[in-house]
Amino acid sequence: MKNIQQKAKSYIRELQSRKVRLLLSLFVSLTLFLISWHYLYSGLNKRLLLFTLLSALTGMLIVCPRPRSPRICVPLVLLYLLLVPRKLFQRMELPIHDMSKIRIGALFANILIILLLYAVLLLVFQRVRFALGIGGIVLLVLFLVNYYVNQFQGGNLNFSNLLAAGTAATVLGSYQFSISSELWYSILYFCFFIALGFWCDIPGKGLPYHCAVTGVSLAYGMVFYFGFWQSDYLSNRGLEGIYWSVQENGAQNGFLLGFGISIKDLNIAKPPGYSDSAVAEIVQRTEESYQAPDTVQTSPNIILVMNEAWSDLRVLGNIETSEPFMPYTDSLTGNTVRGNLFVEILGGLTAQTEFEVLTGDTLAFLSPTAIPYQLEVNHDMYS
Repeated sequence: MKNIQQKAKSYIRELQSRKVRLLLSLFVSLTLFLISWHYLYSGLNKRLLLFTLLSALTGMLIVCPRPRSPRICVPLVLLYLLLVPRKLFQRMELPIHDMSKIRIGALFANILIILLLYAVLLLVFQRVRFALGIGGIVLLVLFLVNYYVNQFQGGNLNFSNLLAAGTAATVLGSYQFSISSELWYSILYFCFFIALGFWCDIPGKGLPYHCAVTGVSLAYGMVFYFGFWQSDYLSNRGLEGIYWSVQENGAQNGFLLGFGISIKDLNIAKPPGYSDSAVAEIVQRTEESYQAPDTVQTSPNIILVMNEAWSDLRVLGNIETSEPFMPYTDSLTGNTVRGNLFVEILGGLTAQTEFEVLTGDTLAFLSPTAIPYQLEVNHDMYS
């Protein structure tokens, strides 16, 4: 009888100590439910059941004690890592577009990037629950920024947007931020997975624990970098930036992979043998060997018209027409240098030709799909 009384008193004391957390739990659940009702209610259906359940579980995770037994903790964390990143990726994409165009391999690549974020945070904070919980917060912030960039500019967030963040901040007040039902549905899922992440943990302390945590984080980082990022995984599956259409880039690659590729394309490898002195020597040799034609003025006036919709189809062969279709162009023979211009761009990415013409710089050392105006031109350039 005395043991029962002691257990009852102990349980009451535990409840009293959790009174504040219990009130916070009820407040969070009720708040999430009311907001979800406003944005998501459309009758008695599956979505009503889901947002009610997610609201209740998010609040419950605040007050429920975390499991301490490794037999429960380890499988729980592994289950989280197996299921949650995929769901988070879906909820980052669905408010912007459906996922019918996602390329084969892109889904897996985005999940690997989410796991990399967890690994980095685990290395920093040395606690599984902080890695999962803070990782969810970071992904939520990135998702919201990407969502509104997409709403205002029509494309996914890439690294060039970060370079122009100062300019964007000056016009931020002119935009109107609104929340769609699909956006709130994703936010609700994020709230649940963030709370679940902070609830999941693998308890431990001391040097062996920290060595194990550090080893796991570094091992995954190395495997990701050498086995995925620097390997042929992306190129073998056609996973590259689609810069001629920012909408398609997000629809086919997903936000995280597209953002990662935009960072990767910033890395321009220095050509073998390149140096300032070598370039100066080439320029000098070219100037010494060049002989200007007698008919060309020393400083001619050059009028450059770039018209991507104009072409002379006679380069393909003799074309019979009822009347001349470019008589004025054909008449330009006196004091004129004529010829055909060959460019490496066909169809899209015509901005590449503009960059080469205006700067004289070749695109040979850049990513074949990267547009320099978006990624490389972030300082004054000769043109």
